[in-house]
Amino acid sequence: MGKNFEIKGLDKLMKKLSDPEQLAKEIINDAGGVEMECPNCQKLIKVPTNGVTCSCGQKITFEPKK
Repeated sequence: MGKNFEIKGLDKLMKKLSDPEQLAKEIINDAGGVEMECPNCQKLIKVPTNGVTCSCGQKITFEPKK
């Protein structure tokens, strides 16, 4: 009746799910970043978690809330 089977990649999945902050950063970066307004010129810009520089020269960073 109950057969034992192994799901490939399950250990990697469980490791990712154990760190929700890192998982959120990966998802945001995979999507190209979070769309935000530049505080300097109000232009909409996609900001990855490591930050980006707007065309007006303003450095924009994104820190997810904990």
